[in-house]
Amino acid sequence: MKKTLVKLIARFIGHKCITFDGSRIYYWKVPMMIIPMEILVNLQHNLEKEFGSDTRKLFYYLGKIQGRNGSNILIERFRIIPDESDLSFFMEQSEFVGIGKINLEKNEVSKGYMLLDNINSTNAKAYLDAYGKRNKPICDYVRGLISGAVEAIFQAASKTDETLDGVEINCHAKGDLSCRIEVKRTNLWMDTEFKDELSFNFSELEEVKKKQTLSMLLRSAAKNIDKPETQLSLSFKKKYKGNHIEYKEGGVVSLLGMDCLITPVDMTIWLYRILFKKYGDKVNDVFYETGLTFGKKSTEYLFNEFDLKKNNISNIKMAFEMPGLFGLGHVTVLKLDMNNHNYLIRVGNSSAIQYKELFGLSKIKMDYFLAGIFSGILEYIFDLKFDVKEDVCAVSGAKYCIFKGIKK
Repeated sequence: MKKTLVKLIARFIGHKCITFDGSRIYYWKVPMMIIPMEILVNLQHNLEKEFGSDTRKLFYYLGKIQGRNGSNILIERFRIIPDESDLSFFMEQSEFVGIGKINLEKNEVSKGYMLLDNINSTNAKAYLDAYGKRNKPICDYVRGLISGAVEAIFQAASKTDETLDGVEINCHAKGDLSCRIEVKRTNLWMDTEFKDELSFNFSELEEVKKKQTLSMLLRSAAKNIDKPETQLSLSFKKKYKGNHIEYKEGGVVSLLGMDCLITPVDMTIWLYRILFKKYGDKVNDVFYETGLTFGKKSTEYLFNEFDLKKNNISNIKMAFEMPGLFGLGHVTVLKLDMNNHNYLIRVGNSSAIQYKELFGLSKIKMDYFLAGIFSGILEYIFDLKFDVKEDVCAVSGAKYCIFKGIKK
């Protein structure tokens, strides 16, 4: 009875803690973005192909920071002292971010050990669908989420700061039946064949560890500079009775028919910043191309879902508002010249605002992913190739990000 009640409360809390204002998404008031799993694996694949396996480890460590902070939010907000005999509260919450269905195979968290099975890994399934079987695990970010969460529970229960790490010993993307993750004290991995999974060459990650504290994560979100609702978001709320995100059995989160991951905007900012500092402009190309794929696929889903028409100006403008459904900001089309294929797009409440909050004013333009999305939207609608560049970025102190798009 106790476990049933805990699960019911956890599900109620999970649904109520996620809010959508029309162009931004919040989880416990933390700004989030929704990324389709097929786009996440596209980014993972392209980064690993371009820069090597260290990028996998970066996904792991950023996921671990999110998992630890997410569990600590629950521990602090609800004054929970984790009980090894019943961790269902934490297990249930994991299903609300879209990583699959996690089963506890062995629970000795008081000793710093846990063995978990993800029997419905959306990450691994998306990779298999896109690229086929591989010889290494792919669920690095999910492995990090789980490891960070287990570490936070262990530290709260044992009142220690000893670290834990997790290794994916089985992965569905390798042909295994499930994705199995083993979490134990970090030092116990150092004499095993898996020690290389936990070594990394990103000195830039130290900046994350110093800055991405719980208080930083829970800082007040930047105020909306525009009314957040759009024609598209209002249409979605009307059609789906206020819930534009669908929660399915097996820990699946769906938007526009795509299995998705819900992740803090801060984590995507850190991912870009670390990679850019280490690898330079080539990173921008990868983010742009991944954004282009995102834009094309999401627009196709959108047009099918709402029966939109490519020759209808109102429908085209709704398509440009699509990034807001994923928490990427409020989009307004300032210029729509379909004769000369010249476009001007304005974005308010974008991730560039949070970048500025974390690192201060900058002359860089960092929204290559969003520029790629707009390019993909245009390509799907007009069946032509486009070049979209960010002309003004909010990290410079500007009120909005401005993008210009022209036909190639």
